[in-house]
Amino acid sequence: MENPIAVDIWRELGFRWRRKVGYIYGDYFGESRNKRYLVTMDVEFRPDMDDRVLELSITGEIKYVRGKGWVALGQIYDEVEDAINKGAFEPIMPLYVVRKMLEIWHIYHLNGVKPVPEEEADRYLECLEKYRKAVKREGRGSIDYYDFMVQCYGKNFGDKWYSWRIPNSTYRWILAKFCKFDDKQINRLVRLKQILEEREDVELNKD
Repeated sequence: MENPIAVDIWRELGFRWRRKVGYIYGDYFGESRNKRYLVTMDVEFRPDMDDRVLELSITGEIKYVRGKGWVALGQIYDEVEDAINKGAFEPIMPLYVVRKMLEIWHIYHLNGVKPVPEEEADRYLECLEKYRKAVKREGRGSIDYYDFMVQCYGKNFGDKWYSWRIPNSTYRWILAKFCKFDDKQINRLVRLKQILEEREDVELNKD
């Protein structure tokens, strides 16, 4: 017999949400400031029924408003953050929301496959920030990510994959501020997330 709770978890927790977050002025890319590039952000949640964790994936794209083709796709975190810091970003959604989403992106993107245990997150994020600064200074492709992180973090970096749980407060914030869900939707999704993560006596399946 089909387990209704399991089906709800699989169907409702797993979704993708796209939002237009702002524009980057053309002068950021060495062109006319009047030429604008649209920035969109995609948030995807995937329930991992084996590890019992709700995985978050965040990607984005930067595209010329009146033409075809993209300037950047995928992990556009650095470009958006840099454009904001240089005053070359015009927000569509509130700027504090964009900044917070970048922070969440930095910490929890692919939280189901992290290279270090969650209790060592601060140390890992400190090394990751050093790597990002080194890349900005030296240029893309100039520094090997794995070698840099092993040297910074230690030889046990990436020895296995670890799952980090997204705090319920962070999950609620994404659903409310980015996805614009109402309280009823948010409360239901948070409850399903808790069932998934707390390993309650429920037979979960994907069927």
